[in-house]
Amino acid sequence: MIDGSAEIPLEPVFAQTISPLDYHVFPVPNGDCKGLYISQKTATGFVVRELGGGTSNVLFDYRIVARRRGYENVRLVDATKTRAHSVDLAQRSVTVKPQRLSAVRPPEERKNVPAIPIPIAPRSTSPFRQNVPIASVPAPPASRNRVH
Repeated sequence: MIDGSAEIPLEPVFAQTISPLDYHVFPVPNGDCKGLYISQKTATGFVVRELGGGTSNVLFDYRIVARRRGYENVRLVDATKTRAHSVDLAQRSVTVKPQRLSAVRPPEERKNVPAIPIPIAPRSTSPFRQNVPIASVPAPPASRNRVH
């Protein structure tokens, strides 16, 4: 924005996909100013001005909300009428099968395996937690396919 005003052209492909003159622009200043408003909208762009005749040179962001061209009168289905039916179908389609968990390695393979110390990181930076415990995890078994 220069001296309280900015002309913003719409990207041509975007302008072809929206209903002309039926869009809303929401400008948001990125600095100190009296506020922003849209003073003019056309099919090819819009003009942003500062409130109260301000002359700020502030940067701003904007968001455009528009209806898709050719779909101006299309509305979403009323969810309150279809919700009970959808919930019933969802409940019928969900089946939970309990699964039995198995150990990664049988207990007999874990015997006499050297432990590898792994530090456990503290959960907080509390001054009361000075000593960090060390967990012991069994080392992986030696490879059976060694090349001699």
